[in-house]
Amino acid sequence: MIGPARASLARFALIASLALIASACPGEKAAAVGDDLLDLPVFRRAGLSAAPADARWAVRARADLVLRAPAGFGAGRALIERILRAQGRWTEEFRRYVGQCSSGW
Repeated sequence: MIGPARASLARFALIASLALIASACPGEKAAAVGDDLLDLPVFRRAGLSAAPADARWAVRARADLVLRAPAGFGAGRALIERILRAQGRWTEEFRRYVGQCSSGW
């Protein structure tokens, strides 16, 4: 029998996998970032998988990309920046973001 915390994490991983399957975005165009074993099913469906620096070794070994930042300290942002730079959209999106922030202050 598994405890409630582990059951909750298993449900989360299942929901994340189902959300990717049900979304309009084809799996090969989706990116996933995860740090624990429960993230591996989503990795298999995503076109790009990434793990933060402090992810479990088994997750880092299966990720397409291991980020330098640990979870909670910029790993997600680093992945987004890397994707946008690869698409040639980083400067445009950065300017849009800065414009939105400054217009609200």
